[in-house]
Amino acid sequence: WAGRIQSDPLLREELCTMWSDLRESGRMDPESFVQYLDSLEDYVDASQRLNFLRWDNLLQYTMGNPQIGGSYAGEVEVVRSFIRDRFVWMDRRLSNPDPVSRLDTMHIADASDLFRFTMRVNQMGETGLNAILEADIDYRDYDQSIGTSSAYYNGTFDGGGHRILIDFHRTDNIAAPFGYLSGTVQNLVVEGDIHTSAKFAAGIASHSYGSTVQRCVSLVHIHSTISGDGTHGGLVAVTDGGGTIRQCVFAGSMEGNKTGYNGGIVGWASTVTKIEDCLQLGDIQCSSEGSHTISRNYGNVQSSGCFYLQPYGEISTSERHTTERALSNGSLCYRLNGNSTDASTTVWRQNLDTGMADSYPVPLQ
Repeated sequence: WAGRIQSDPLLREELCTMWSDLRESGRMDPESFVQYLDSLEDYVDASQRLNFLRWDNLLQYTMGNPQIGGSYAGEVEVVRSFIRDRFVWMDRRLSNPDPVSRLDTMHIADASDLFRFTMRVNQMGETGLNAILEADIDYRDYDQSIGTSSAYYNGTFDGGGHRILIDFHRTDNIAAPFGYLSGTVQNLVVEGDIHTSAKFAAGIASHSYGSTVQRCVSLVHIHSTISGDGTHGGLVAVTDGGGTIRQCVFAGSMEGNKTGYNGGIVGWASTVTKIEDCLQLGDIQCSSEGSHTISRNYGNVQSSGCFYLQPYGEISTSERHTTERALSNGSLCYRLNGNSTDASTTVWRQNLDTGMADSYPVPLQ
């Protein structure tokens, strides 16, 4: 419902007016909430002691609680701070009837920031919230995808060349950093592991609806136990509403000898999907039955400038084979850059210095 309010101008305007009235009348005041919290602190003290004797998780991360207070008093202080900060957040976002999704960019510096960003998108309906990564993120203690079936992420997520390290364990048909994507993901490296017993695992997004994925690298290892149709993709599992994937690399792996019907870049192209200037270098050890080196349902794919190292299932004439030598000696990088060495106008990069050489080009600074 939060996403529905944000997307309807009349509902949002009414919400802004209601919030303003409550704040001006004093009926919504942060200190009143804090006073109520203080009154409960001593009241539930005995209960919390028994609780943590039974469940010894006070100093442990639990899903939905990204900040550890260190003690009962510390946890209460976390809630106090959250209440005060939340009122500031609400005041800022409900002071303008324009959707908050158009007003904000979140700078993400650590795993708890990324988790809060995910909750703002998934639970608060801020589906157009933009993001910029400011550091590499170790996200292995979290298992949340960005975007839901009722809240497709439609903002711009800029990785800034940074990495997100994941370790997902899934039993449902969403297994990627972005669950449902209709916006843009760019300049991002994703690495780590996805363990799944269901369908639609991918290095970037499970479901795409008109999204753009550009200048991204997937180093994700997909471990699949589903029998038959997996519809896993190196970058995107399903392009439900089409989309564009350009200047990206899949150099991770897929394994699962009972799992077939996958794609090296896209698991299944439901509608017209553009795949441009991409490298499929994955080590795919799944069944090749019903699979494709680049994308299944290839009739919906508009492919250009794509290369693969090892075939997987079907191969189309639009894609070109490359070799370990061409990948490592810089010749393919030069070719991907249109036979240009002008760093100001080219995208692909590769360090060829002895002892520091890259084994393949990447579309990142």
